[in-house]
Amino acid sequence: MENGKFKEEYLKVEKENLSKIIKSKIDDKDLYAYETCISKMYGDNGFGLYKYGYLEDLENITVENLTEHYNNLIQNSKMDIFISGDFDEKYIIEQKITNIEVNYKEAEEIAEKFHIKDINFIKPGIGETTRVLLRRVPWKILVKNKTEKIYIGHILELAKEKGITVEEYPLKYYRACGLIKNLNADI
Repeated sequence: MENGKFKEEYLKVEKENLSKIIKSKIDDKDLYAYETCISKMYGDNGFGLYKYGYLEDLENITVENLTEHYNNLIQNSKMDIFISGDFDEKYIIEQKITNIEVNYKEAEEIAEKFHIKDINFIKPGIGETTRVLLRRVPWKILVKNKTEKIYIGHILELAKEKGITVEEYPLKYYRACGLIKNLNADI
């Protein structure tokens, strides 16, 4: 952003790139069939809309309405900010960040409950839990609710394949949390 709004030249390039992506969907018959099926099944609710939008919508995107939409998202959307390591909590809270819930304490509670000395072995969130299962040596997976398969089905499947325990745990801010095995200690 420059002077409080997006640059016209960048918007033009991004709209051209997006146009190419949308047009390429038609050339990929499998993707086109899949997206058309989803669109018909879900209609105009969030699941039925193509993730890149539609060609006719590109014409209506201007620097002004894009900037307005962006600012609205930043000001009104719930965001999770994760901070780990040694930091001054008061300093973080005093910054000009409003409507913030300091939820790193949940990771500290998990560390205490499971006797984990290094908080870096705790990876909260669906994405982080997935990475634990794919790229780390997992010890245990915590999930808020095993029946939320639409969100964590892939985690349950990966854990089953790897023989990793999945435990329901009363997570407050996350649907899943991966615990990495400490290879230098008995966990």
